[in-house]
Order: sequence, then structure tokens, then C-alpha cells
Amino acid sequence: MTRRLARLLLLSFALSLLGAAASASAAGRLLVGASVELQPAMQQLIAEFRSQQADTEVSMVTGTSRALYADIKRSVPIDVFFAANLGYPARLADEGLAAMPPVVYARNELLLWTRLPGSTVPTLEMLADRKVHVVAIPSRYSSPFGQRAEQVLREARLWSGLQSKLVTGDSVVDVARYVKNGSAGAGIVTRSVLHRAEFAGIGVSSVIPAELYKPIAQAFVLTLHGENNPAARAFVAFVSSEAGRAVFARHGYLPPDDEVRAAR
Repeated sequence: MTRRLARLLLLSFALSLLGAAASASAAGRLLVGASVELQPAMQQLIAEFRSQQADTEVSMVTGTSRALYADIKRSVPIDVFFAANLGYPARLADEGLAAMPPVVYARNELLLWTRLPGSTVPTLEMLADRKVHVVAIPSRYSSPFGQRAEQVLREARLWSGLQSKLVTGDSVVDVARYVKNGSAGAGIVTRSVLHRAEFAGIGVSSVIPAELYKPIAQAFVLTLHGENNPAARAFVAFVSSEAGRAVFARHGYLPPDDEVRAAR
């Protein structure tokens, strides 16, 4: 089954749940679209939101930020869109498809991660070593993190020399799985992805110097479809509250600052 077909089936299932909820009761309901790397945090956010809003039905569809942006442009009825960057929510706002300016909910940072035997704190220079046969990074075409990873390697003057070693994943989660299963000797991932249960406590990682790449801002936006949906507005308010921010912090996301709010 292709990734695109799997996403379409998941989206169809989410829409069918919304339809069932609509038939069953007059309770509030909404559809959240979230970048795939956000899934654990969003599941907890939705659970905590529903503990306060038990009559509200919340469905979620995940995918790359690029794919979800395209879904909204195709009139898929997503009420709130959580991206892995600021760029896609800002584009929706620029194109008149958002009911509000984008809100930066978190910032993220890049880490170098390896599971190679005997590894100590990894450095970018080690990527050129012969013992590292494959280096995984997110695809710049499907993942905003891929653009930053490429920027890191270019700034470190490693990009050209690593071309024969590089493999890409559609998402930063794919990259982490390549490292975990040994398909890659090292990978550039995010702080948040290493907080996922499937990767926590495995291997060794180091923070990549922030001066090597532009800040990573992650933002959400209320779409035009969700503009008049009280449940969507209530969810936005919850995510923006202290309780919502605490969920993001538990999943490895950093609080936004002025510099990151200006980054696309």
C-alpha cells in the first residue's frame, strides 16, 4: 500500500467518524490535521481536551505538513492545522484560507543521533568517517526539517562529500526509524522525535549548533472551514493555554521566543 493511499484511507475514516458523530448527536465535533511527528503530543492534547469537553468529538488526520497544506487547498474539511513549521500555516493565511494569523505553538531543535556501537557524543565531523556508511536526513521536499538539515550540512561544509551516503525520509520520524533499525549509521532528527516512546533512551545524541540553521518555528492555524466551529475555537483556546503548553513541553518541544516567531 502506498503512503498516499494509506493517507487517503485514513482521511476517509476520519471523515466517516465525523459523519457518524453528526448523525448520532448535536455535540461539537472537529477535524484536526497534524504533522506526523506531532502525533503523540496531539493524541495527549485531544485526550486532555476531551476530558474537559466530553461532548465534543475530535478526529485527527496526520501526514506531512506539505500534504496537509495541499489537502486544505483541496477543501478537505480540516478545522485546525498543526504544521511542523511556520511556512505552511502562513501560506494559508496569505492565500485567504485561514480564519486567523498563524500561532507559533513551539520551537524545535535539530539533533545528531546514532546507535553505532561504542559511540560517544556524536559530532557532525563523524559523518565523514568511513564507519558511518549511511546518513539519514528528512527530505527537503516533504519535510520542513529536511530544509534545515541540508542547511546544517552545507554550513558545516559536509554536503558535497556526503552525497554518496545520504538517504532521505519523508518525515523526521522515518529518519529516526532508519537509525533505530540500523539502516543508517546516523541521522539528523529533532529534539521532539527523540521523546517518542519508540526512540527514547536509545543511542546517543548531541544538539546541533543553532548557528548552523535558521530557527525552527512550529505553528497552527484555524482554517476557514473551522472559523464558525465553536469546537474548533475551543480546541485552539485549550492548545494555547498553560495546560496545552505543558503537553508540548512533555513531548520535547521548546517554548517559542521572539526570534522563532519570525522564522518561516
